[in-house]
Amino acid sequence: MSIDTPPLKPKKPRKTGRGIVRTYFVVFIYLALYIILAPILIIGVFSPLYIFRGILSQLRKIFRKDLHKLINTRSSVLARENWSEDPKWNLVVWLTQEGQMDLEKFRRYFYNEYVMRKDSNGKLLYPEYQQHYCKWFGFLFWRWEDAFNVQEHIRPYDGIHKKLDPVDKPGLIKIIKELTWKAWDPQKSPWEFLQVAKYQDEGRGDQGEKSLLIFRIHHGLGDGYYILKLVTQDIGGISLDRALGKPQFERRNWFGNALSSFLFWLRAPYQMMEMMVSAQDTNEWHLPRDEMRKPMNAALTEPIDLGLLKNIKNNFHVSFSAVIYAAITGGIRRAYFDDFGPSIFSFVALPTGISDPVKRLLKMDKNYTSLRRSSAPSLNSVHIPVIGALPVCLIKPWCINWMSTSLVSNFPGTPEYHFSGVKVLDMMFNAGLGEGSVGFGFCLISYIDHITLISQVDPGILPTDADVEILNQKILQELESLKELASP
Repeated sequence: MSIDTPPLKPKKPRKTGRGIVRTYFVVFIYLALYIILAPILIIGVFSPLYIFRGILSQLRKIFRKDLHKLINTRSSVLARENWSEDPKWNLVVWLTQEGQMDLEKFRRYFYNEYVMRKDSNGKLLYPEYQQHYCKWFGFLFWRWEDAFNVQEHIRPYDGIHKKLDPVDKPGLIKIIKELTWKAWDPQKSPWEFLQVAKYQDEGRGDQGEKSLLIFRIHHGLGDGYYILKLVTQDIGGISLDRALGKPQFERRNWFGNALSSFLFWLRAPYQMMEMMVSAQDTNEWHLPRDEMRKPMNAALTEPIDLGLLKNIKNNFHVSFSAVIYAAITGGIRRAYFDDFGPSIFSFVALPTGISDPVKRLLKMDKNYTSLRRSSAPSLNSVHIPVIGALPVCLIKPWCINWMSTSLVSNFPGTPEYHFSGVKVLDMMFNAGLGEGSVGFGFCLISYIDHITLISQVDPGILPTDADVEILNQKILQELESLKELASP
């Protein structure tokens, strides 16, 4: 079944006056419950839990000497999943390298500089590289591997597609799909560097020997920015502050800061509840959890010229991220049908219901600007360590994304650099989409003068990688249309 004859057709919800009133009524009810219950839960439940966590941390020194410290509350939200059987929060980064890196040399370097590196007091700076998750009294701790061996973590790729020689682009997709959803050894720290000795990408048109270095890690051990910093700044020697620029914040005096904090707690709960209500997608491609299958099908675009995106951005006076989101939105609409419905949600509403590409782009920019100005993401960030303080069995219900149909993860890249002495020709990543009903995933990262996109879609929506490839082509067509509509 191809994308031209989609397997499912979303129901187009009607936007009526009654529907709008109902939406605001639900927001009001949620807000009232939040205001009433939040203080009760913080004082009566979460504060005692933090005290109990502290007591448990001391008791493990007596009764569980094999355990190290408690996993922090933010990491617990991701580490508590079934990572040793059915992980949904794996991160996979791969570097295309010119020639082939000396793997043994890199193994020794990483072992000495990171695994065994100590602070001024003689304590390991990064003990987690030798530890795995372990549950005790319902809470997650770091536990030392019984017999750590760095060769088990840094090795040639030895997965189910190891007979591919050389690995081409379709072969790379197979490997990335495998690693994105592959389970971890429950007695080993969830990270690994894997080398693919020979890689060929005929579509790029560049000749010469190439290899791949793949860094796979579970999200509970590190997030995307941690990985980006590790492989580019720490090992590659690229200053991220210089390459990406430091974020700019509005300068305020003490009164301005106090007023801003006061207003935050007034508007954040309402905006949070409003986002939760608007995020509840209602289309037939928002599959039930029990109908979702792994691994997801995937396709990788050829490099997209950053100049093309910047030209669209500057001509229509929108943000760079809005151009990316609009291209994905237009691609979805082009690929399936023109009557998709008013929007689908991906932390921000993607306006699939708008037929005109320019109006769609401007609406996307408006939606993205509203998200950036909203206090909801900041409040959500505050909630994470609170939820992460719960016992593992109670965290799960709070971490299932049953609302969104799609997730988009977009990272800025770096100038050209060398990794362990070898030139990096390209850099890309993919990620699991977590628990819930998210059927579409899009990951993007820029490098030097281009940006690359990998799309992944549940097989219940698009049955083959070829179908996802057509989706990517439609996304690129949307960019070309916006380029043609831009003023010279």
